[in-house]
Amino acid sequence: MSICSIDQPPPVQLLDEGDGVARPLTGCAGWVWRWLPVPHQSVLSQPMRQETTGNFWLQPTTRAFLQENDFGFTTRYVEVMHNGSGRRLVATLQSFDFSAPGNVSDAAKGTTSRADVRRRLLVPFKFPVLAIGQLLNSGPYAMESDAQFSPEESAELLASLAATLQEEPGKTYAVIIKDLFVTNNATTQRLLDGGYYALPVDPVMELAIPAAWKSIDDYLVDLSSKYRVRYRRARAKFTGLSCRPLLTDEARQRSRELHELYQLTSEGASYNGVQLSPAYFAWVAAQPGPFQLGEDTNAGARPSSIMGYFDGEQLVGFASAIVNGTVLHAHYLGLRSDYKYSHHLYHNVLYDLLAAGIRVGCTKVDYGRTALEIKSSLGAIPVDYACLVKARNRLVNRLVPLFTPAVYTAPSWQQRNPFRSSP
Repeated sequence: MSICSIDQPPPVQLLDEGDGVARPLTGCAGWVWRWLPVPHQSVLSQPMRQETTGNFWLQPTTRAFLQENDFGFTTRYVEVMHNGSGRRLVATLQSFDFSAPGNVSDAAKGTTSRADVRRRLLVPFKFPVLAIGQLLNSGPYAMESDAQFSPEESAELLASLAATLQEEPGKTYAVIIKDLFVTNNATTQRLLDGGYYALPVDPVMELAIPAAWKSIDDYLVDLSSKYRVRYRRARAKFTGLSCRPLLTDEARQRSRELHELYQLTSEGASYNGVQLSPAYFAWVAAQPGPFQLGEDTNAGARPSSIMGYFDGEQLVGFASAIVNGTVLHAHYLGLRSDYKYSHHLYHNVLYDLLAAGIRVGCTKVDYGRTALEIKSSLGAIPVDYACLVKARNRLVNRLVPLFTPAVYTAPSWQQRNPFRSSP
């Protein structure tokens, strides 16, 4: 039976007195929804994925910070609940204005005519878009539920939630359901059957950390000789630079430097829908991280979320990482381009992130959606998470597959396997 086919809906109720009024979910009798207020406590006790128990991206402090700040998008959170069974889910909602020239580099488009008519037609326009998902991170960390939902139920609830939110004040041109499910998934297929279109996006590169890896040396044992040589060459090239975790106070003091380095790197991205500020890096510095100082220096200090890379006293790069349960999220970074080649700085950052993940007992490094081939040379494998879009206007929705290749086409790349056998 369809999740939305109950004959008589129960009366709409308050979910939490004073925290927001529940309203009917369009097309789903018995289901209600509400905006979550700026939080003071967690709202779910049984997360969908045990690997991220206490999901960082839905923690009260994270939700409060993102709701109170604008980084090129605004953030709100919604709770959906069945008034009879009490089953519920919480989802992240982020609204932004999309424009082809503003968000996607011209080099990222697919094969087009010399006149490039489709992209030129899009240039003057900005489209208000609502994302059910997290724009600051890749992967399925933007939604949690305290019960199991079938693929049919999940698809119906998400489609109904999208339709309901489009009825709210403020015109939404389209809805994107981002990274909640992998591409080869029954829920994804049901949404596609319901009029959603799969956007061409790069896969997320994930590197699994076996329990046998207790240090980076164990990782090296599992590499083929060719890739051990590459590792040692990259480490040798690092000579002349130094790195150390930036403790919270120093990271805050250097937040403008960090932001400037981030901008140097983000300017070359194929897609950039985020506009971070120095305040974001000051906030990241206070989050749980994996980078630890040596035993002889501030040994009692909390592990840092930001690693700084120095040429003498000059900060020439940084990498940030967030520990989310047993997942290490490789977060934003910034590097001076000349050091990427002269000192293999980017390669060394990737190795440092892996070493940190192993050291703190993570089971996976989420490397994100960039530099796919380089990350695969470390052992990361591609995971295809679906980004689904549906325009509010039916006619426009039919044009989405026609115009998308003129905006972005995922590049081809070669998967590498650095291991002697499966680790």
